[in-house]
Amino acid sequence: MTPLDAFASLAAGVGAYAPESALFSEEELQDWPADAVAAMKAQQILARGRRAESVVCLGCEERCLVLVHSAEQPSRSEPFVVCDKRSDVSRVAVSAAALRRWRANDESLCQFVADVLGLRRTATSGDTPNPASCRHLKSGQLVAGMVCRFRLAPDQSHVTQSGRR
Repeated sequence: MTPLDAFASLAAGVGAYAPESALFSEEELQDWPADAVAAMKAQQILARGRRAESVVCLGCEERCLVLVHSAEQPSRSEPFVVCDKRSDVSRVAVSAAALRRWRANDESLCQFVADVLGLRRTATSGDTPNPASCRHLKSGQLVAGMVCRFRLAPDQSHVTQSGRR
């Protein structure tokens, strides 16, 4: 996967969930190029999201989506899920990384595009950006076209046009 592919995946996720935030797991981001993820975080396209409340249980072959529990004892605060499909599996530990989520939304993506293109965003009152000015991003079509012309700079936390700085 290239940085461009990662950005296109992010844009597609944002378009699919708009106006809500798209959530990306830490595991999913590990499949993306590290420099692209770092740049998206630095550009504030990706922001830390809420901890996952449910995960896919790896306790058996069923791979069920189950709620995450935390032990009430402070000495054992490791998160876990309960597998009720098999008698030989009950409590399955869940890593902290499996619960970590990152979020992106049409507003953060719109702000990024406006910054890259040097555009001043319209405001309805005061300095608050007008959410309506981001509506065209919800389909991801504009972003997909723009991604073809811009790339995430691997050594910087900014964007370059056609490789020029």
